[in-house]
Amino acid sequence: MAQIGIAASLSARIVLLVLVAGSPRAETDTYIAEMKPAGSYAVGQLGTVDVTFTPRGGYHISAGLPYKFKAGDPPDGVTYPKTALSSADFDTSDGKGHFKFPFVAAHAGRFTVGGTFSFSLCSEANCVMDKVDLEVPVDVK
Repeated sequence: MAQIGIAASLSARIVLLVLVAGSPRAETDTYIAEMKPAGSYAVGQLGTVDVTFTPRGGYHISAGLPYKFKAGDPPDGVTYPKTALSSADFDTSDGKGHFKFPFVAAHAGRFTVGGTFSFSLCSEANCVMDKVDLEVPVDVK
């Protein structure tokens, strides 16, 4: 009976992730991962979007486990100065995790930037590895 409950819970989590793939937010009972614009953006200037990771449900960020953000293909007119961020770029000073993902736009417009966030989180009982696709629109002037 317990195996059916676990399978149902896992199935619901997978369905939720499929529904939010490629969106600015992915949420399960164990975490929230989201990407948000960080201020205003100007043509030719370095801008960043915030990738924030919030464990929940008794889970926490564990030092020594990998945290990565790998850029997706940039839209026309946008470059990514750093296409991969690693645990060394991951700020956990407030109990959450934060990446600043950089981009530069060559011209004004609305662009969608994003990539794949890979992470681990632990509870007292176990650790879990997962990944989600996140993207967010940004307006460059």
